[in-house]
Amino acid sequence: MTIRRVLITFNNRPGSSELARQIQGELSRSAEVECVNVHDLEGLHKADLAFSIGGDGTVLGCLRALEDCGNTPVIAVSMGTVGFITEVQPEMWREVYDRLLDGTAALSRRRLLASEVKLPGGEWEPFADALNDIVITNKERTKILNLEMTIDGRYAGALRSDGVIVASPTGSTAYSMAAGGPILDPEMEAMVISPICPFTLSNRPVVVGGNSVVEFGIPRNQGAEVAADGQMCRSLGSESQVRVSCAGTALLAGPGGRSFIEVVRRKLHWDGGINA
Repeated sequence: MTIRRVLITFNNRPGSSELARQIQGELSRSAEVECVNVHDLEGLHKADLAFSIGGDGTVLGCLRALEDCGNTPVIAVSMGTVGFITEVQPEMWREVYDRLLDGTAALSRRRLLASEVKLPGGEWEPFADALNDIVITNKERTKILNLEMTIDGRYAGALRSDGVIVASPTGSTAYSMAAGGPILDPEMEAMVISPICPFTLSNRPVVVGGNSVVEFGIPRNQGAEVAADGQMCRSLGSESQVRVSCAGTALLAGPGGRSFIEVVRRKLHWDGGINA
């Protein structure tokens, strides 16, 4: 792999900016390197490789800033403890980089979610892509949100809840898991629909195929908010609609050698003990 341009993003956690500058210093001898705090990212950035230094949220911001995240490998360096996406430890970044150069790095291709919104009397318009999830909640936090749901054009019922999460397989270990949703292998072709605190206990999380299209209708006299990865938000009025489908991919580079279930076991302390 030939690397001529590198984007390095980092967050405000202790040590993140220092590691970013270290990587910039080492790689600037052979490539053009742009180093920027993830909170200061603006516009789209073209790169052959990207580093994300921080937590899972930093990865989400980095992917959103890439002009072609489907073909730009991202080395996600972990500066935290819980994240499922950041699997590269700080001392391993050079090893993964060298493996990318010689073609032996482990690459994981993840499906992205695409979302659209439709205002009353209007046409469908793009909202945002997401690696983890698209979430719809009530503007009035203390009130139940009523949503009409269709899956692949078929009426799938009414949801009375605090909201709903449509998660990708990667996002199944994030907000969706906290809401009681299942854990999916991150390279699956699927989506998880997880109601948030449903009023009707029979409303359970549902897994649908990666080619499915899910739509939600907001009833009259209610408003809602839709969020992509918790970073892009938009307010919607009554009788608006939200559509979610799988579209596009992201490419993550790592050291390899561990299966997804090993990562889950370690992160969730399934080996037992007081933290399990």
